[in-house]
Parts: sequence; C-alpha cells; structure tokens
Amino acid sequence: AGDAAHSHPPYGGYGLNIGFEDVRNLGWKLAGELNGWAGKLLLQSYDLERRPVFLSTSDEFIERMNRDDRCFIQNFSPHKNKSDFE
Repeated sequence: AGDAAHSHPPYGGYGLNIGFEDVRNLGWKLAGELNGWAGKLLLQSYDLERRPVFLSTSDEFIERMNRDDRCFIQNFSPHKNKSDFE
C-alpha cells in the first residue's frame, strides 16, 4: 500500500510508514475473515481506524512541511543571499 494507496507526496517516508501500519491493520482482519472468526463489521473498521491517521499526517506534517518550504523559498534565494554561499 503506502505511497501507491495514499494521495500525499512520496517524500518524508510518510507513505511507507503509513503503508506498514495499513498492512498490519488490514492483515490480521483479513486473516480473521478468511479463517471465519471475524465479526460482521471487522473489515469495515479498517477505514474508520486508518483514515484519521492519514488525515492527521496530512494536516500535521505534510501541510506544515509545505508551509515551511514555501516560506523558505519566499524568504531565501541564492541570488539575493549570495554571501551565505561564500
């Protein structure tokens, strides 16, 4: 899953980390379904449990990173701040 299943940028490792947790969460639920011990709503709980994790990652980390990067680019330029590179 990871980056292939989520709509956030691939940098920062968020897709891989979320993907590992997605697989762990879904794996045992699928095992329960295949082995007959899952309740009727177990598979449906996947989205209920995992979507908030993705949304909080998006809001708290990715959006903040984008804001910080945008601010840096607006306030710093190798052309304007040439002495910083000397």
